[in-house]
Amino acid sequence: MAKKRKQLVNEIITTHDAMRVVLVRAGISETRIKRPVDKMEKKEFNDVRKLRTWLNNIFQNEYAQALKIWKLLPEEHWKRYIEMEVYDMAEQCLLREANRKLDAAWGHKPKRKKGAKRRSRKKTNSVS
Repeated sequence: MAKKRKQLVNEIITTHDAMRVVLVRAGISETRIKRPVDKMEKKEFNDVRKLRTWLNNIFQNEYAQALKIWKLLPEEHWKRYIEMEVYDMAEQCLLREANRKLDAAWGHKPKRKKGAKRRSRKKTNSVS
């Protein structure tokens, strides 16, 4: 079982490292990128298996979609779009949407608006 666990850990690390560049381009911070694989040695075997399943699912779906869109154009074109402050090209819109989905799959929780926070506080503080 120790051999199988080590094999799973190596597979997770390899997949995770391969995804890093696209995750950074998607706007995911380094701390959020590292979080799933932190302290993997201390995790139980079933948790490692679940992590591998989760990571492979993202790799085959959201990550693959974002990578496919990124490869539509050479990297120089993407850089030129940024330099020229062009933000509404079709491929940019597709990439933005794919990055948003990748961010959500990686575990991004959208922030609530201030009004929603106040309303929820009033509900919990009410005496009725």
